[in-house]
Amino acid sequence: MSDTVKQNVRNGHATGRPPVDGPEREAMHLLADQLRALATAIFDRNLPIDLAHHASAVVQALTSHVSAAPLRDYESPTFDSSGFLDFSPVSGLANPVSPPLRLASETDGSVSATAVFSDAFEGPPGHVHGGVLSAAFDEVLGLAQTASGHAGMTGRLSVHYRKPTPTNVEVRFSGRIDSISGRKILAKGESRVLLNGEWVVTAESEGLFVSMPEGFRTLQGGSRF
Repeated sequence: MSDTVKQNVRNGHATGRPPVDGPEREAMHLLADQLRALATAIFDRNLPIDLAHHASAVVQALTSHVSAAPLRDYESPTFDSSGFLDFSPVSGLANPVSPPLRLASETDGSVSATAVFSDAFEGPPGHVHGGVLSAAFDEVLGLAQTASGHAGMTGRLSVHYRKPTPTNVEVRFSGRIDSISGRKILAKGESRVLLNGEWVVTAESEGLFVSMPEGFRTLQGGSRF
């Protein structure tokens, strides 16, 4: 990896850190945790009709109550590159549909991540849906490619599923920049689970990213890359 990429990591282009938590953000994290637990409970149980109707009415009332709050302001400093990650559908602690994936940037410019995918993310019985793993790779490799200092959007993503990935166990992801050519950034990664005392690769991924002028803010202005 080039010295430039390593310096970009040290300068914070690929931190993976959530924003500093204040009371409001911590409350949102708690709410998202509870909604994730609810989703898993709904998935795992055969609900009697009366209980399902009662729960539906409670959720509908809660949705109406929450919808009365102000809309998010994307011009707020809350939605800088790290703050926006907190709402990611893959890693956002404030997003109830995320597993969530926990990301970390390493000193060598690579990215590591862990997640425990609940039954709500099941595809084949007892195993993670392949599309969910693909989304996780997109997040991991996407963070890895920001280490170039010219963050871009996914142009192509391929996943080789080597073994089924179980639900309800820790899955470890890794990602790194493989090459950079002009605006094209190639990143590669793997996922692993612990099987019989050994961390075994369950999937490999390769992503081609296309850098954008001014990165994330380009999209906010409505521009295409």
